[in-house]
Amino acid sequence: SGSWGKLEEKVRSMSNYCDTLYIVIGTDISDSSLKVKDNVNRDVTVPDGVYKAVLAYSKDFGYKGLAAYFVNRKSDAEADIKSKTMSIDELEEKVGVDFFVNLPDDIEKDVEAKKPAEDSWWRF
Repeated sequence: SGSWGKLEEKVRSMSNYCDTLYIVIGTDISDSSLKVKDNVNRDVTVPDGVYKAVLAYSKDFGYKGLAAYFVNRKSDAEADIKSKTMSIDELEEKVGVDFFVNLPDDIEKDVEAKKPAEDSWWRF
């Protein structure tokens, strides 16, 4: 629901005009110290946040990248979607993961540095 739902809708709609679409969804537990008990009384770490990294390719427009990070709070899911999006480089720095490592270096450098808010292709 909320901003995460809008992001999901956008990614689903991209499948209509992309030749290839790569999507990485994950949780960030890098700073998490909150634990809860599951239904068999085991400790489960509560993620600090959730993220999505998207790489789209089309013969018509080439490669496009998008990343989003949501703090694990209801208020964050309801925030403006544009405030949650960032470049893939920014997400990589935040969560300590190098996404899309198989792209040629020149394409990876260009696509991962672009901020979705500065690219009209990612209208929300």
